[in-house]
Amino acid sequence: DILTMKSLKRGYYDADLVKNLYQEALTKNQKLKDLNQQITDLSGKPMNGTEALVGYQQTNEDYWNTANIYILGIQDSLQRSAMEVFFKNFRKSYEDEMLPYRKMQKDIQERALALEDQLSVLQLMTSAEMMKNYQNNELPSLESMEKIVREYDALIQETKDFYKKE
Repeated sequence: DILTMKSLKRGYYDADLVKNLYQEALTKNQKLKDLNQQITDLSGKPMNGTEALVGYQQTNEDYWNTANIYILGIQDSLQRSAMEVFFKNFRKSYEDEMLPYRKMQKDIQERALALEDQLSVLQLMTSAEMMKNYQNNELPSLESMEKIVREYDALIQETKDFYKKE
């Protein structure tokens, strides 16, 4: 349509024509706009909802580091050894409990990357459709270029003939 054609003509100099065309398509297609908004909403969530887990893990890591300092400060070797065994088992229990959470965290990160890829594909396919329309409707006529070639040929011949007459 006309708006797309104008955008493509002025957008020729824009650095990100794919993005510009996609943004234009969002204004014309409510279904696409809604889908894009859902992607934006999910992607915009801080760390995709895992921020509580990150804070939880950091608190535990801080605790283990501090506990180790305390353990190293125990002068009685039997008590220190008992605490080392206790905290080794305590930490192992924590690590085992965290395995499904870490897997889920990794799954969320992988899906976030997959969604980013899908958004790029959506932008590319949407803009490709618009570019195809532009290519079909805005290609300059071959006849106008052929006319220019004929004009050049005529002037070339005229210059050749000019020197032959003298």
